[in-house]
Amino acid sequence: MLVNNIYISNYNAKLTSKSIGMATVNVYDDWLKNAMSPIYFGKQETYKQIKLSFYIKNSDDNSALMDISNLCSQLEKCTIKFDNIDFLYDCLISDTSDLQKLALGKYTLDVTLKAAYAYLPTISQTYNLTFNGNKDSSIDINIQGNIPVPIVINAKLISSDTDQNLKFNVPDNADTSINGWMKNGFIIRPLYRNLELTVDSERCLVYQGVDFLVANDYSSFWGDFITMQPGSNTVPVGFESINSEVQLQLTVSYKPRFI
Repeated sequence: MLVNNIYISNYNAKLTSKSIGMATVNVYDDWLKNAMSPIYFGKQETYKQIKLSFYIKNSDDNSALMDISNLCSQLEKCTIKFDNIDFLYDCLISDTSDLQKLALGKYTLDVTLKAAYAYLPTISQTYNLTFNGNKDSSIDINIQGNIPVPIVINAKLISSDTDQNLKFNVPDNADTSINGWMKNGFIIRPLYRNLELTVDSERCLVYQGVDFLVANDYSSFWGDFITMQPGSNTVPVGFESINSEVQLQLTVSYKPRFI
């Protein structure tokens, strides 16, 4: 088992049992008098519980208790990965049981974690688009998983005479004026020819260049970060205007999420 990409054997610990619960789904609805069917308002998922039991063995009590302390410190806010499961879990610790001493330097520890969802490693897909006369196009993104997921968009101009104002998931009827509002789509004004754009909807970061710490570009970002629904999504992609042929490369990345 990995905790924050560290094997628990580094703490002389062994996972003896695990129990991964399902998230509870609260549905908000109402069935009004004389109505033919109930009204569905929405739903909310709660945390799933992950219960773990560890066996810690060291040469003496002091060393074993130090191992337990270090392990619990890592588990306070962690990403865990089990050896026989592909899923990863971002967790917070919610409960620890009293230690049980079995013998000199030997203890058992029960820990309860809570996780919002399970997810898989990053999936990426690259698209190469050519705009010649028509400033609008689209891409198809098939999102794995069963709950909505934020995506990361990398974009760069492969060929263009000038910088361009890039539109991503902007519908035709969107108000793109300074007084307008856009949901789940954005415009970059401009996308520079010599820099790669990254719009990271998971961390809510926008930058052009290789390092967001020195190249934050929120001033060029107009709109909203992107969340995609599971299944097939057709996403409009284009520019506000073009005067010559433009070649654009897009890479969309995400981590499939599961309830």
